[in-house]
Amino acid sequence: MERIFDRLERILQLWKKLKQTKPNTSEYVALMNQIRALSEECGAYTDAFNDPNESNQVTDPSEVH
Repeated sequence: MERIFDRLERILQLWKKLKQTKPNTSEYVALMNQIRALSEECGAYTDAFNDPNESNQVTDPSEVH
């Protein structure tokens, strides 16, 4: 569960940095890509946790799909 919270904290940090970054720059695009990737990982964790067909044991998101 700590991994999810760590990733969510990292996403929040990235959003703060994104607010200070000029749109349409390579840095902006890179930040958005990082936010999307971490968000998908968090989604995989929560989907695995909430899916009644899966066990309630949270696994590595790369193993979920």
